Amino acid sequence: MMKSTTLLTVVCKLGVSKDLTIPIRWTRRMASVRISTVGWISKYDIDSSTKLALATEIYELFCIKHLNRWITAPNLYTTDIFHLSQRVKNHLINLFPKSLVSDLQQFKNMSDPQMLLIKNLPFIGSEAFPMAECFLLGVSALMSMKPFTYKNEHQGRLFHHIAPNPKYEYSQTALSSRAELELHTENAFDPNRPVNMGLYCLIGDPGAKTTFYSVSKLQSKMNLDLKERLIFIGKKHEFIFEHPESHSSGRSDYGALFFDMTNGQLGTRFCAAFAKGQTERAQKLKLEIRNFLLSENNHPNGYYLEAGDLILWSNYTVLHGRSTYAPNYRPNMQRFLIRMYLTNDQSLPYLRN
Repeated sequence: MMKSTTLLTVVCKLGVSKDLTIPIRWTRRMASVRISTVGWISKYDIDSSTKLALATEIYELFCIKHLNRWITAPNLYTTDIFHLSQRVKNHLINLFPKSLVSDLQQFKNMSDPQMLLIKNLPFIGSEAFPMAECFLLGVSALMSMKPFTYKNEHQGRLFHHIAPNPKYEYSQTALSSRAELELHTENAFDPNRPVNMGLYCLIGDPGAKTTFYSVSKLQSKMNLDLKERLIFIGKKHEFIFEHPESHSSGRSDYGALFFDMTNGQLGTRFCAAFAKGQTERAQKLKLEIRNFLLSENNHPNGYYLEAGDLILWSNYTVLHGRSTYAPNYRPNMQRFLIRMYLTNDQSLPYLRN
């Protein structure tokens, strides 16, 4: 679909004032990409005209804001963050193709696998993180969702900077690299954990694959015995969920590995590294599911995030992880992602205990 051409007067991103008349053509470039352990997901490639307009709009918004201060102390700047997110949302509605706007607005109501990939976004490189974060505020508002963080994780920063860390190479955290980050539900220990999540790639690494497994695919690949025990035992509150190393402190919670959602789908809070069965049968089930996911035949597939990619998914119906890779620790070369937690509950604060 093609919208009529419009004209924009833009300011050069490098800071040199220069009036440029840019013809903006709105082209719907939606396709699908298949992840074998998830299914077909929608993929949008942002065309070059929209990319330039988006970069210009976000840059101008960022220039008049003190965004980094707000992001590092979101509890002190709740009104500022809210108003900026609404402004960016309005720009995105005008810049994005209608189909993408609709998909983002309906994302929280999507059925399984509930994933979306946007490619060719303009904010790339380590120095572009403020504009990428400004953009993510608008995306969250467009989705009618609220970003949030924890006081004890990443120093309470609203959006998390994810890069390999030599101290955590073999840990089960997002900062690892040489150890596979096993499939998990993010912050399974928290009853109010993220409903949806996003990863924005500023610098990619061709060896690092972000892996995914939808609950429906998980069930379809299991033998009948394991599938039945997943339901019969996995739905029982016989598990304790502990907080990960990335939290400087945290509380444990009891619950089930799987649960029925209001829309009839099966949800999960599976996390082998930080969930423990409190009964013999519960622990056995957890280990069997973990071994199933680590087996060669059922090993998760995924996607190699490239600079300018944003991937969104449901933290309730899709498990995620990451392959092993050899990290590049050179400045401006190491893999650099921005992680976003999202909730449907607008009454909850940006910063949680």
